[in-house]
Amino acid sequence: MSPEIKFRQKMLKPVRGNTMNDKYTLVKCVAEIRRNSTGEVRLYRTDEPIFEGDAEIYTFNWSDNNNSCDCNRRIFFNSVADIETPFGEECSDGLYSVNLYTASDGNYYYREFE
Repeated sequence: MSPEIKFRQKMLKPVRGNTMNDKYTLVKCVAEIRRNSTGEVRLYRTDEPIFEGDAEIYTFNWSDNNNSCDCNRRIFFNSVADIETPFGEECSDGLYSVNLYTASDGNYYYREFE
């Protein structure tokens, strides 16, 4: 029997915007963040962009940019359980894994674990 996974509710409105001359639409998504040492998974709500002209959600931020780093994934993982993460913890890679899916239909569009 798996434990119940809880996450905070965040009321968000669909957003369209511009950043550095890129037009995008934000999509409500859920990041399943797993602490690899224990296998514990927590669900973190996030909004991810689809840039104008693209057919898929932009995953670079989770695969290779800021959200790919364990220090940021630890902050997201802890925030779901209302645990404050001390500033300045060492950065690493591989302590946390992430799967991303759209909140509206549950379709996965990025996976690091099964």
